[in-house]
Amino acid sequence: MAKSQLTRRAIMAAFVKLINLHPLDKITVKDIVEECGINRNTFYYHYHDLGELLLDVFESDLRHFMETPRDSASLAESCRSAAAFFLENRRAVYHVYNSDYRELLQRYLNTLLGEVTIRFVRQQAEGIDVAEEDILFISSFYQNAMTGILLSWLKGHMKTDVDAYLNALERCFDGSIRAALLRAAQNRRSPENSDKS
Repeated sequence: MAKSQLTRRAIMAAFVKLINLHPLDKITVKDIVEECGINRNTFYYHYHDLGELLLDVFESDLRHFMETPRDSASLAESCRSAAAFFLENRRAVYHVYNSDYRELLQRYLNTLLGEVTIRFVRQQAEGIDVAEEDILFISSFYQNAMTGILLSWLKGHMKTDVDAYLNALERCFDGSIRAALLRAAQNRRSPENSDKS
């Protein structure tokens, strides 16, 4: 791995460690460079500001998820495995949620859960003659439900264990995605719809 990439990783690791300990508005570039043993010029060579650094942390996690092939038995299990960074760094995520960078966190969650959902829906759609537009619509529905659940958890100051939310998600959605795909396929084949084509 190139030295430049190692330096970026060190900066990200130091930043994540600090936002697990302190609110984001209390963290400075000085704190980060002292934590990872570099100088300010090195930091600014890689990042313009903390917002760019935070975006890199989120994008790095997304890349890691997208490069890791996995099948899951349920949507909740898929969500749990994809949200490893989120679950391992709850205080950091909470501090970002309560900062000026909340929108970056929401975009990260939305993109991450979008990838989780489309993978799981495509897995569930195997063997079903369902249109791509139906797969995308069903994926979008469940993606928005999961994003809303996790944002509600954050808004509620993370008082409930997130596993309780994910278990509730599993109870609500168990079998419903495949059922929705089967209904979509059946509706497309129905005589009523055939007459319209």
